[in-house]
Amino acid sequence: MEFWQDHDQETHVGEGVEEGQYLHVAEALRYEIERKAENRRAEWILLSEDDFPLCEYGGRQGWDVVKEVVRVLERDRTKHGDVRSGFVGTGGSGFIIHRTYLPLLIHILRTYASNSTTLRLPDQVVRRPPDVAIQDCLLGKQASLCERRQGASNKPPLVIPSRLVVDHIGGMYTTNRDKAFNADKWRCGWRHPFHGREEVGVVVV
Repeated sequence: MEFWQDHDQETHVGEGVEEGQYLHVAEALRYEIERKAENRRAEWILLSEDDFPLCEYGGRQGWDVVKEVVRVLERDRTKHGDVRSGFVGTGGSGFIIHRTYLPLLIHILRTYASNSTTLRLPDQVVRRPPDVAIQDCLLGKQASLCERRQGASNKPPLVIPSRLVVDHIGGMYTTNRDKAFNADKWRCGWRHPFHGREEVGVVVV
């Protein structure tokens, strides 16, 4: 596990780009994609916030469920050539992303952060919060800038556990002024909010 702080952010912000969560996530993904040594470059990246610890289910650790989701993703990538994604949490935490998606997500998030007339969202794209922009991209939703054809295995683009395997201990301390406090919501054991959607495959917990 590595902890990273961006000390050269001004170099990568650029003109007409607004600081905020869009840019912060984009810069974190940039750090991963720019790591030079091949033996340090991960095939899959888990994006998580610091107030979303892993859960435990009667002796089965949340990390075991994360590994099972990754196993399914890697099997489909190597066997069928399908690059799917995982989502084991809620909001902006618990995304499991293949490294080939990182340049696309960086570009999309920087486009959301842009105030420039030369880099702006298409007119048909509704502005979304950063976490929803990533969710929509990984789902391949229309007007997400990530629409794609279904893969050879004909499986949905996202893999989730049936229940959340990360807790949210910071619900009462949200920095989003437009979001109500929700300390009792989206905790360990809750049904995953995407469960039942046709765009997801499910690992039963």
